[in-house]
Amino acid sequence: MDPIKSLRESAFLQNKRNRILLIAAGLLFAAIIIMMILLMGGATEKLFAPSLTLLSPAPVAVDNRDEINVDVLLSDLPDRVYPAASLSVRFDKNKLEFLGARQGTMMTLGDSTQEEVTYNIPIWKSDAAFANQTGELNTMYLDVTGGKFAYVREGFQKDEKDILLRLRFRLRDSAQVGEIYDITVTDAVIATIGGAETRTSLATAMRTLKAYSAKIVVQ
Repeated sequence: MDPIKSLRESAFLQNKRNRILLIAAGLLFAAIIIMMILLMGGATEKLFAPSLTLLSPAPVAVDNRDEINVDVLLSDLPDRVYPAASLSVRFDKNKLEFLGARQGTMMTLGDSTQEEVTYNIPIWKSDAAFANQTGELNTMYLDVTGGKFAYVREGFQKDEKDILLRLRFRLRDSAQVGEIYDITVTDAVIATIGGAETRTSLATAMRTLKAYSAKIVVQ
């Protein structure tokens, strides 16, 4: 056999094996990545999810009995229709008194007509008396029409119309200098119609909404 021909055939086979190994390695790597995403249980989805942040107020003097506002900031609102929203927050009922919810800056659709689209800042409902008994406040907004007065992308603007609502607290007489009180999000939802099935709602339970809590510092 011609040694040169034999050498060429050997090199060709080696290159072919290298290509096969390279393709196999690429497929294996892709399979591992897909498996990791599946095993992470939506961690990638959560990484890019909008966030809801309770903004910590400035430190409060121990003898201050004025209202303390904790703003609820939303980082983004995808382009969908959100007729309902709710927020649950845990706080120290022995040190803080919950006074209720105040309007934010984010807007819902208003009483629009075919000629003009209008927007309103909605009022969230809550039961302050019950919250102060349990140490967990629940507040919500519900558009009973299912969309006419819903939150929409046009009612959101970062740094201008991004405060969903404001939570109002006051120090109790039991507050002490140097104490720090956690204001902790336990659940939050900004819901689309059928969003639980389609995963279009923003919800901490579904990992489609991240939540960050706040602290009230007494000085």
